[in-house]
Amino acid sequence: NTAVFSQPAQGTFGNAGRGIITGPGTFTNDIALQKLIPMPGEKGRFSLRGEAFNLMNWTNLGNPNTTLTSPQFGEIISAGSARNLQVALRYDF
Repeated sequence: NTAVFSQPAQGTFGNAGRGIITGPGTFTNDIALQKLIPMPGEKGRFSLRGEAFNLMNWTNLGNPNTTLTSPQFGEIISAGSARNLQVALRYDF
């Protein structure tokens, strides 16, 4: 209920505690797989690596807007990043 919040008089402190507005929790699955491939007859090797961030693509909502003068006060207007994949190939010698 955003109606219970009001702007304190100028020059005075409010009576609300710090951190009383909490947002939803977050859940992510990050995974990395790596394969080392030795080069026959050489001292070097290839490394193939694949990474996935937020693998299950869960929607992680942001914290509510806490700017009292904003018309979106108390609303969640942001979300975390979506699934992100990356692949790397590296040669060590």
